[in-house]
Amino acid sequence: DYSQIEMRIMAHLSEDEGLIQAFREGEDLHSFVGSQVFGVDPDDVTAEQRAKVKAMSYGLAYGLSSFGLSKQLKISVDEARGLMKGYFDRFGGVRDYLRDVVAQARQDGYTSTIEGRRRYLPDLSSDNRQLRDMAERAALNAPIQGSAADIIKRAMLDVQAGLEEHGLASRLLLQVHDELILEVPAAELEQATALLKERMGRAAELSVPLDVHVGRGRSWHDAALRGRGRTGLLRDGAHGRRAPPAARGPRGRRTAPARRLRAGGRPGGPPPRRHLRGLRAAADHVARPHRRRVA
Repeated sequence: DYSQIEMRIMAHLSEDEGLIQAFREGEDLHSFVGSQVFGVDPDDVTAEQRAKVKAMSYGLAYGLSSFGLSKQLKISVDEARGLMKGYFDRFGGVRDYLRDVVAQARQDGYTSTIEGRRRYLPDLSSDNRQLRDMAERAALNAPIQGSAADIIKRAMLDVQAGLEEHGLASRLLLQVHDELILEVPAAELEQATALLKERMGRAAELSVPLDVHVGRGRSWHDAALRGRGRTGLLRDGAHGRRAPPAARGPRGRRTAPARRLRAGGRPGGPPPRRHLRGLRAAADHVARPHRRRVA
């Protein structure tokens, strides 16, 4: 998958020198931005500050307001407004881009991706404020998300061509957002990994490099975790299955998928076989997934 593809596209489209510098030098983006916003050294950015900056950076691409940011981070509107002001003061290219892209869309009636695909937004001139606000958020987001879709589609085509050129038995199974999922024989792991990094990395010519992460595993879940270097997993001792930390609720309680893991099932799948009593019991479980059967 691609690392921070939306923020890289934001840097490219906005031509903001600060963001471009961070990506070209391989900096931790959110720590770098946090150091600029809070006026500290990147190594001194706290986890809380980094989380705030990360939420704000991605939220700006969706037209997030200071009120929306305050709700998301559970801070006051004034503090959220101050964060956004600090961000825009130091990354003026992003501020100008977000302002100009809406104005240009209102003039043209549409926005475009880096490949020239258009999204028409007639509601930008609507008398209905709610419709107009929604169209403005779409005008902010469509070039970024649409360009990310352009890039992954080009990468998908190029990867498939590469598999055929090299006569590999590996198969391209699925594309999910910024990820490509392949089924790869063990003997082709190294060759397929190199091909993915090369073909995905050249899918677009941006002012910042495309960073490609490749994970391996017997399932999509395991490959995604290893590709992103995530740790601190919840392991079920009886079955050796894993679930990410998010499987626990805010008070440390296991969520429904995690409870199913402990009972011997799999997240998102049917309940353990011992809980089923024929097809009628299975249908009852699907219809009422939160209802627990009593033996």
